[in-house]
Amino acid sequence: MAIIDSRPFGGTRALRGCDPKKVLVGVADVFDWARRMQGRGVAGGNPEIDWPALMRFKKSFTVPVPESRQTGYDKAGIEVRLNRPLAIRAAGLKADDLREMIYAYPTNASDIVHLLN
Repeated sequence: MAIIDSRPFGGTRALRGCDPKKVLVGVADVFDWARRMQGRGVAGGNPEIDWPALMRFKKSFTVPVPESRQTGYDKAGIEVRLNRPLAIRAAGLKADDLREMIYAYPTNASDIVHLLN
């Protein structure tokens, strides 16, 4: 079995979607609440964004994902190819092989193993 993807393994949610965006939305919420609560128990100057620190924080949980997924796939005996899925013909697969392919978007290697059993 193989997984072919043109982007780093981990998926949109973990790498580019929900999780990283929640960090950025969370900072916007902090600014909004700090502004609205001035004079209502919150005092002090306006908060400032330390963009490099914010990006380091975001990367602290996005950067490890592809390697972690790769390790999980390796342990499950799943071959991994970083390539465009449309390149399957170049990978040596024939039309008969396509009948055996499963198109799915699992979150981890154990989900794939369950799909096959």
